[in-house]
Amino acid sequence: MSNLETENYYAHFHRKIHGTGIVGWYWKRIYSNMRSRLRIDKSSKILELGAGAGQFYDYINPDSALYIETDLRKSNEYEVNINPEDLKLGGRVKRIANAEDLSAFTENSFDVILATCVLAHLPNPEKALKEARRVVRFGGQIIFYIPCEPGFFLRLIRYFTTRLKFRKYGIRQSDLHWMEHRNHFLYLQFLTKRIFLNDSVEIQKFPIPGLSWNFSLYSLVTIKKL
Repeated sequence: MSNLETENYYAHFHRKIHGTGIVGWYWKRIYSNMRSRLRIDKSSKILELGAGAGQFYDYINPDSALYIETDLRKSNEYEVNINPEDLKLGGRVKRIANAEDLSAFTENSFDVILATCVLAHLPNPEKALKEARRVVRFGGQIIFYIPCEPGFFLRLIRYFTTRLKFRKYGIRQSDLHWMEHRNHFLYLQFLTKRIFLNDSVEIQKFPIPGLSWNFSLYSLVTIKKL
């Protein structure tokens, strides 16, 4: 699948496949679980990486001083690159940014960093995690989602859900999926534990926390910078 075809998928099919039916319900469960971990108030400054069409913001409707949504794709109202002046704004702001390079922001700029489905896609997730730690304040939160890729249970569930929805639109899920999801669960877990060695880190698997990652669907990582 070419880059052009990938862009076409995200522009026209992603929300139809992942935002409706049982798959849409699944993502709402993820958003609910992430929201339950958020510790924010009206003074909070939040940065979301890889926000896409803004589904997470629309679902949680956060009451915060500043919520910056970032994405690499120049669509869904992402037209302006991040810049230091963004921190002086208020409300909901959309910006173009690479999660691996947040150099526009100084250290300790945000109260919360969020990433709903980003790390599995990145060429260098280690850089993104280090950047997230740098720009979040001490005592602040970093919360991100990791699919349990390529676990048996996740592949089984996809076979009977998203694969069929992709086929409905004439798309081979495997062609797109394995090109996009390049980082597996164990690698991302290893990076997280190494980069946040001196911080508070909780990695909880779903739907049953005590099971092996191979029999889980996803994990939520909640970090407090110390």
